[in-house]
Amino acid sequence: MSNYYLGDKVNEKTKYIEAIARLREALILDPSNEDVNYNLAAYYSRAGLFDESLKVLKRIRDWGGLTTGADIQFFERDEDFYELRKNRQYSLRKLQLL
Repeated sequence: MSNYYLGDKVNEKTKYIEAIARLREALILDPSNEDVNYNLAAYYSRAGLFDESLKVLKRIRDWGGLTTGADIQFFERDEDFYELRKNRQYSLRKLQLL
C-alpha cells in the first residue's frame, strides 16, 4: 500500500474518532436517542471498534429497537457495518445480538 493510501486510511479513521466523540457528547443530552446510538455504533464499526459497536447495538436492541424484520434488513444492508459483518468472530456475536 502506498503512503498516499495509508495516509487516507489514517485520515479516515481520525474522522471516525472525531464523529464518535461528537456523538458521545450528544448522548449526554439524550442517552436513549436511538438514532444517535445507531450512528455511534456505525462509526465504531467503521473505526474497527467492533466490541464497542456491538455493545451499542445490544443496548438499542434491549430498548426494543432492531427487532422488526425491516430494522434487521436495514442493518444487514448498512455499509457502515460491512467490516463487522465480514469478521467471523463478530458475526457469531451479531447472531446472538439479533
